[in-house]
Amino acid sequence: MLMYKQGRLWTEGASICIPDGFFLETDPDINYERGLSAWNSTQSCLYMWVISENEVGTREGLEEQSCNFKPLSEITPITLNGLSGHWITYSTPREEYYEVRFALPNKVQLILIVEKEGGNIKAVMDSQEFKDALSGIRAEQI
Repeated sequence: MLMYKQGRLWTEGASICIPDGFFLETDPDINYERGLSAWNSTQSCLYMWVISENEVGTREGLEEQSCNFKPLSEITPITLNGLSGHWITYSTPREEYYEVRFALPNKVQLILIVEKEGGNIKAVMDSQEFKDALSGIRAEQI
């Protein structure tokens, strides 16, 4: 469950801010049980914020996730706004993805997945909307 407060969505240990102009996805088949999805302003990229209980670390979680896909990058450490984790880019025959996992308290991870159908995830990563979505994640206490 996420709490809405001060223009942000909060979970234990972190908060997120959905960039202005994004469209919230209301299809329950697309949204995760503990998460939220939104399309960018041109509705060409899907951004998924997920809260996941995970017994393994952020690197190991990405290794497990990406073994079924073609990696486009190495798993890379990241520190952002008081949170630490790892990120990777990978592809399927139809989409390219960016996925970052941040470690939260009690073996929970905050995950951001960006999906670009038929497109170039590297170009998405260079966009201001991507930078806004990523920088909108920060360590916080409720």
